[in-house]
Amino acid sequence: MSEKALRVILVGVVVVVGAWAASALLGRRGGRGPAASSALQARLGGLHEGGVTSVRVLNGKDTVELTRSGGRWLVDGWPTDSDAVASFWTAVDSARVTELASRNPAHQADLGVKGAGTIEVAFRRSTGDSVRVLLGRAGPYYPSAYARLPGSDEVWILSGGLRRQASRPVEEWRDRTVVRVDTGAVRTIIVARGDTTMTLARTDSAWTANGHPASPKTVRGLLDGLAELQAGGFAPDTLRPGAPTRSVVALGAGSDTLVALSFSAREPSGFWAILRGDSVVYRVPSYRVDAITPAHGLPRPER
Repeated sequence: MSEKALRVILVGVVVVVGAWAASALLGRRGGRGPAASSALQARLGGLHEGGVTSVRVLNGKDTVELTRSGGRWLVDGWPTDSDAVASFWTAVDSARVTELASRNPAHQADLGVKGAGTIEVAFRRSTGDSVRVLLGRAGPYYPSAYARLPGSDEVWILSGGLRRQASRPVEEWRDRTVVRVDTGAVRTIIVARGDTTMTLARTDSAWTANGHPASPKTVRGLLDGLAELQAGGFAPDTLRPGAPTRSVVALGAGSDTLVALSFSAREPSGFWAILRGDSVVYRVPSYRVDAITPAHGLPRPER
């Protein structure tokens, strides 16, 4: 055999081997082309926050109901944390079907897309129809999860953090802002701890505490705490807090009440907080309550 003929044969072998390797790689990845046009991807691609009126998440025994009302989202009727909602829709928008994991129904339970551990997310669109997606175990790379459509045997790998976002309990969806105060409008602050009361008043140049110069550090911490007080969580619906042991009231010009908060001790630590006029009982860490009901430098109790 001539050298030229041998060279031709070798080139042919290289081409055949290269084609086989490319085909095997695509097959091993589940076929990027079919995945891009899968029914699951088509359903997810048709979901946009502006076109959805409600989202129901069934996670084991827990059910989370998100509903749009007056231009904002509520969770089980409560105001939502805007960051949590934004993260959820970012996860929906960025979810991508990448690989076919299985077409065998016998593997669905192992992959978590069938059975007690499955997370079902149901989107109700403004057109009146629904899109349901079943999310299973975490996928082979981060972040990803196994997913399928109800009634389908195809289980796909879904890239992105949709599974993690859908796993949030109700408490993590709720807005934890107890109060936001425009501290520039505050003229008087009344702090009570037990039988001790301190009245802070703003003058043209500084703050006073019961008529004496107030600690700038104490006042700064108090105002910063009132500017935005965040709770650590919420009390159970059946809880009835004990008698308040602390309170803070902020007044504006003309002695109008800007905020009034009372705090009851919570075991083993922290406080239950109630905002006047609000039915929600918040769980607030001790350090945040200490900042807006300071004890340092308090004068003798006023009777």
